[in-house]
Amino acid sequence: MARRQRVRGWLRISVLAMLVKGPMHGYAMIKEVERITGGEWVPAPGSLYPTLNELVKEGLVTAKEESIKGSKRVIYSITRKGIEYLVERADSLMSRAIPSILGFMESQIIALKLLSGPDELVRRLVSHLDFLSERISELRSDALSLLSKEKRGYLLNERLISSLNSNNRENQGPYSHHS
Repeated sequence: MARRQRVRGWLRISVLAMLVKGPMHGYAMIKEVERITGGEWVPAPGSLYPTLNELVKEGLVTAKEESIKGSKRVIYSITRKGIEYLVERADSLMSRAIPSILGFMESQIIALKLLSGPDELVRRLVSHLDFLSERISELRSDALSLLSKEKRGYLLNERLISSLNSNNRENQGPYSHHS
């Protein structure tokens, strides 16, 4: 039961995150989740459509029937309330997702070390890490651009000070004595 609730919660957030990028119909959402997960998970219509109906009832999403290529489809769009819901949960979601992603990547490196690192697998892992690094850098720039110049300078200055303090602690080591 708990796993089903986690999957449903993940599906709710995923639907809202997809709709932030633009309106979609249900089948397109199923295919997008399949693409994002590399085919590891394909939500069943019996999971997706009740979730969409729930989001519509909560006012987080709107549903509009349209005729596309002669067939009627329901197009879903995120509402302002849905965007606010997504933003409010972002910190909590990130604080849970980042350790999972890092833990997975670390386990992959350990596994490759144990296998004496087959070159092709190592290359693929490095490729994934490069992709993540590039996307994170782009997203960081996008996020910083949302701040005013003054706040951006303050944030960067605070991060620099924090980084310097962290480096000083690391260089001292656990057994160094403070005078």
